[in-house]
Amino acid sequence: MCNGACTNTNKSCELKGAVRMYGNIDYQSQAWATGLGSTCWDSTQQIIEQCYRKYKRVGGEWNYNGEHYSLKFQEINRVKPYMGWSSWSLQATKMPGYGFDWLNETNVVQQIGILSQKLRKYGWEYVNLDSGWAGGVDEFGRYINNKEKFPSGMKAMADLAHSKGLKFGVYLIPGVDHSAYDQNLQVKGTNYRFKDFVLPQDANAFGGSRYKIDFTKPGAQEYIDSVVELLAEWGVDFLKLDAIVPGSIVTGSNIDARPDVIAWHKAIEKVGRPIWLTLSWAIPGEDLDVWRPNARAWRIEIDVETYGNTLCSFGDVLRNAKKLAQWTKSYGINPGFQDMDSLLVLGSEEELGMSKNERRTMMNYWVLSASPLYLGVDLTKMDDFGLSLVTNEEVIAIHQRGVPAQMKKSLLYGFPDQQMWWTTNDDGSFTVGLFNLDDKAKTVRADWKYMGAHGQYKVRDLWAREDKGVFSDKFSVSIEGHDSKLYLVVPASA
Repeated sequence: MCNGACTNTNKSCELKGAVRMYGNIDYQSQAWATGLGSTCWDSTQQIIEQCYRKYKRVGGEWNYNGEHYSLKFQEINRVKPYMGWSSWSLQATKMPGYGFDWLNETNVVQQIGILSQKLRKYGWEYVNLDSGWAGGVDEFGRYINNKEKFPSGMKAMADLAHSKGLKFGVYLIPGVDHSAYDQNLQVKGTNYRFKDFVLPQDANAFGGSRYKIDFTKPGAQEYIDSVVELLAEWGVDFLKLDAIVPGSIVTGSNIDARPDVIAWHKAIEKVGRPIWLTLSWAIPGEDLDVWRPNARAWRIEIDVETYGNTLCSFGDVLRNAKKLAQWTKSYGINPGFQDMDSLLVLGSEEELGMSKNERRTMMNYWVLSASPLYLGVDLTKMDDFGLSLVTNEEVIAIHQRGVPAQMKKSLLYGFPDQQMWWTTNDDGSFTVGLFNLDDKAKTVRADWKYMGAHGQYKVRDLWAREDKGVFSDKFSVSIEGHDSKLYLVVPASA
């Protein structure tokens, strides 16, 4: 929404209210233009688009086509990384009783009930359905529910989640269903038909699954708008857009889903309902200039699941954590959330594929990354230790600050067994993570100098919920094999 005020006498214009997203931060634009007449509105909107989308500037003054512009963006909202539950890990496993068809109304209703009763008060609120909820398209080429798996429909599922104080999400991939193209269906509310803007070519990393949308053609954006309008009618709060290329381990391909990402974001902006957009998977940082203005989060690595007889393994956790370190080294700490994939810390060690120490280490990496936290486990099988990990208010408060940590700089050129991660908090304190990836206990040290600090600081162990004392310039601790610690480090004078 934009509100403009133009004065023809001095040919000047002030425009306020255009909201632009940049990762997890929303900005409101304020633009001034002089030397203009009746073209004030269009010209100022144009310069906002050029400044924000093309150059990623959040302020400045310049001349354009003989006219003078001044533009700034004021932060109006900082979004926190979401917390919730997702179905995919249970669909992807070979464990008895699960698999792709585990995703159905009965099982999801059960997960909704447990999430609401036991975890919602700690911030876990999203219920996200992954691949398998859809079952064809309607007469306008928009996806509809699989009526055998979800006989009540998506609106009923969203209504149930909302009635429990939760939010509801679904999964889609770029492109259009082949049947919509083959039948040359009509886009709802328009005269456009699918063969006006669809090419019979691969649209995403899952070759042959969808046809490509040509967003230079009329009808393309209108189709995406119509799909998002349907999602909004259902009450959807979250959308995972999967199989994005560039990304998804696809190289040397002519597939390009970047126009799809932009189109989905535009449709979400237009519909007026807040819908969190996450991109997946193994999204390349080289294209952050596209991802950040159009999505809240992006998966940075391949799936953390084993796709075998356990949900996960410690090796998969470390692979994704190593990618986080590389990502931070290459692209720095910027707005938006690096998605580490499903959090698999609740349940038995046999099903999870990790010890208690390894589960705590997974939790610490995910928390320090400020990744969205979505549990990929069967909530009917929660164990006491896992529950203690996901209900620690002090740890959750650190995560919800939404600022990713970084490794000690001297460690960024490798991934050693002993690690120090840290981030600066708004109140002048620091969050510090110490990791021992060795099989045996080792001493790991935190040095204040790597955080740009010195002197005396109070150290609090967030998992033990106890103060460790006041320390000058550094702090050392013995850590068991495959385990880690999480500390809040506060100036002693505070």
